[in-house]
Amino acid sequence: MRAPGEVQGSFIPEAIIEHVASVLSMEVDSVRNRNLHTYESLKLFYGSASGESIEFTLPSIWDKVGQSSSFDERIAMVEQFNQSNIWHKRGISRVPIVHEVFVRSAPGKVSVLWDGSIVVEVGGIELGQGLWTKVKQVTAYALSSIQCDGIEDLVEKVRVVQTDTLSLVQGGFTAGSTTSESSCEAVRLCCNILVERLAPLKEKLQEEMGSVKWDVLILQVRSSFRFSNYGIINCEFHVTEVKSVFTKKDIRPRNIITENIETEVCSRSIFFVGREHHISTVCSMFCLSSWRCLRAHYKNINLAAHSFFIPDSSSTKYLNYGAAVSEVEVNILSGETRILRTDIVYDCGQSMNPAVDLGQVHISETRRSFLFASFSGFRFMTVAILKGLLCKDLDFFMLEEYETNSDGLVIGNGTWTYKIPTIDTIPKQFNVEVLNSGHHQKRVLSSKASGEPPLLLAVSVHCATRAAIKEARKQLKSWGAVDATDPTFQLDVPATMPVVKQLCGLNTVETYLQSLLSKS
Repeated sequence: MRAPGEVQGSFIPEAIIEHVASVLSMEVDSVRNRNLHTYESLKLFYGSASGESIEFTLPSIWDKVGQSSSFDERIAMVEQFNQSNIWHKRGISRVPIVHEVFVRSAPGKVSVLWDGSIVVEVGGIELGQGLWTKVKQVTAYALSSIQCDGIEDLVEKVRVVQTDTLSLVQGGFTAGSTTSESSCEAVRLCCNILVERLAPLKEKLQEEMGSVKWDVLILQVRSSFRFSNYGIINCEFHVTEVKSVFTKKDIRPRNIITENIETEVCSRSIFFVGREHHISTVCSMFCLSSWRCLRAHYKNINLAAHSFFIPDSSSTKYLNYGAAVSEVEVNILSGETRILRTDIVYDCGQSMNPAVDLGQVHISETRRSFLFASFSGFRFMTVAILKGLLCKDLDFFMLEEYETNSDGLVIGNGTWTYKIPTIDTIPKQFNVEVLNSGHHQKRVLSSKASGEPPLLLAVSVHCATRAAIKEARKQLKSWGAVDATDPTFQLDVPATMPVVKQLCGLNTVETYLQSLLSKS
């Protein structure tokens, strides 16, 4: 279970608020409004993690989710539904979250291969949270500052590979929702190093050629030599002399390159020897060229960069804000709970997709065009992550009961008793809005975590279920055929079908028949 302890900890104050509202016969949302954090109370609880007052977006999120979900109007609709339906009751609830995350150090390595492709290694592990997708996009974004032609497709050349403790030390652990942003920042630092190394060569080539493509730039780096005539270059075999026609006799293993050949040793062959020069294909490691246009001089450029991102001491922790509205319908005869609708507004900072997602940092139109091409899928990925994480925690609050016997052995060892999520677990209508909050210089590209914080919003479904059960118990009281139970009741986690059915009061045939008789 991700965020162990934090989900339970966030549920406790919501349960207390529900209890207070029941005891005082107040609307639950009214009690939550009165107990919503202010910036002053936030600083008392979280200290430096609360940041500046302009970063405190919870009040605006609270109002925004209420408006976008038509919360007040739907409260009236739920009341009308409950009055006109006997065996089905609905409940609706609005819940906020404040979640603190900690940014940790992370290593990164970026290597540019001779064909222009890019291999990236990071310390984080891809768990389905989209870490590699973000790393690819940030790599393309950072390398685009070299401003070569063809950088629009640079993201397609990036490949993230799984690392190990030998190739990348100090990898750390993947947890706490901030591994993605730490890894992205480590990669960005690597790319800045590479751009700094490549910039002088790129400027020189641009003066000579007018425009430089990315592939050409890297090819020039990897093949930084020139010829005044025909010549052969090899790393394993060697050149004897300059000729216009070569034969096998000219190949002398371990022979030193003659001084009159104007060339430098190349790490890999680029132009293969053809049969017209009478050299066997066994010598494919040799290079033959008279291409006078290939004029980039050897620069000893290292195309692999390492970095180790260490967050600033003043920004090692920050707060995430969000709110959700959920509406459920409960069958009081069976205890079945259907999630009709969930609306989420979540502050994701300025996400790593400025062109499509949330309007990232203000940049030039040229850079915007590149970022649109490179990051076009990120918004949907972020929304998918938020939806997936909320659905994951719905199972924790509503389905997955871990039953044990008196000896501590697991009883529910299969799906007959241990209910896993299905497609019906997903809300019938699911709306997610990612809020674009302000620029923050000390956060990674002004972004915020989108991993564990949305898990806590699933408590809105549990609270809505409680509201529906409360309506069912009010109905029993109005019939007068059963005990007028105390409005304060305990709804455990998970709120499974048997638990809901029992709390609705019609868990036995006798009470059901008694209710029918009292109605007649």
